[in-house]
Amino acid sequence: MDSRILKLKSAKNIYVYGAGVIGRRVFSILSAYDLNLKVMGYVVSDARVYQNIHTMPPIKGFDEIEPDKETVFVIALEQKQCSSVMETLEAKGFTEFFVWENKLLESLWRSCEYQFVDRRKGKQKVCFILAGYKEFLWEDIFARVQYFLPSDVEVCILSSGIRSEVLERRSKENGWSYLSTYRNNITSIQNIALALYDRAEWVYKMDEDIFLTKGCFDKLLSIYKCVESNGNYNIGYIAPLIPVNAYGYVTILEKFGCLDDFENRFEKAIRGGNPNRMIESDHRVAEYMWGCNSPILKLDELNKWFEKEKYSICGVRFSIGFILFKRKLWEAMGGFMVSGNLDLGLDEVEMCQWCVTESMAMVIAENTVVGHFSFGRQMERMKKLHAIHHELFELEPELLNDFKE
Repeated sequence: MDSRILKLKSAKNIYVYGAGVIGRRVFSILSAYDLNLKVMGYVVSDARVYQNIHTMPPIKGFDEIEPDKETVFVIALEQKQCSSVMETLEAKGFTEFFVWENKLLESLWRSCEYQFVDRRKGKQKVCFILAGYKEFLWEDIFARVQYFLPSDVEVCILSSGIRSEVLERRSKENGWSYLSTYRNNITSIQNIALALYDRAEWVYKMDEDIFLTKGCFDKLLSIYKCVESNGNYNIGYIAPLIPVNAYGYVTILEKFGCLDDFENRFEKAIRGGNPNRMIESDHRVAEYMWGCNSPILKLDELNKWFEKEKYSICGVRFSIGFILFKRKLWEAMGGFMVSGNLDLGLDEVEMCQWCVTESMAMVIAENTVVGHFSFGRQMERMKKLHAIHHELFELEPELLNDFKE
């Protein structure tokens, strides 16, 4: 383990030197509940500058801290400011300090508590599957993963706050890794996984209610590389079209020719997530988008319908149920924020905010469609549909027969 991480873990007190954007980010990382570090607060050279800025804990002036060999300072400033701060610390008698670097993230997250069945293969592409709470879908979900997973992508199942014997067995049968954490925190377990898979340049992340389709992995990668080489955007992440999704459903309705039918039955189709919009709240809309009493084709047929499409740029918050991104995005973000709570959806908020503030595009590959089972408020009624009309969710018979052979 990095000597600086060992120093933090043994420190009696840890202070973040700097209370700006970098300092606040570093403070949040070090204060993550799973790390159990004794982070006391912020320190700056002159606290009077921050007297009208309220933080928790409050910002202290440098002179308020007594020299102590068990106190460690993490300098979280722009690089050009760090040398003078280190000189000041030495002059004041402090000996334990270092400058924050994002490459420390991997060592930090590796120090969290977790269980890991390690079947890593050292591939450049990995698919993380967040699972553990929707077992009634697993037969469908994992059949599709097994069938459509490219040979150059390895898999790790992530179970946040739970360890499942069923998932452990499935992982073993398929030669996949299995990571679980004791505390249920969605962002923390992804940070740990990314730290463990330090050789993976490309990261696919999917939830346990995503129904994959033929070619979806390769098509995302192909469009990503196309935009990267020939487009005029820096890319944050890329996602497929998804029918039960507040962006993708409009595209599907328009291009499949049933926008008027949808709006006559429900409400105006607007791009953009909102818990009160019917696409996220009403089970009848989810059923419609899955092809129940609607002109929408079954998922695998719908995927074929969009084979010749290209891509669009999403200008609203996008649900990250199935995405592809580069490892360097996570590194640039300084990892996903960990608050110590469940942090459900925090990774999504952060990624969308990051893309907007850093002028990085959220790209939608319109040559592939995958299924999202439902949003939370639709779940119970959709479970009934899944049981009664399972044919809407299962693989096409010819695909299933090939898979069984």
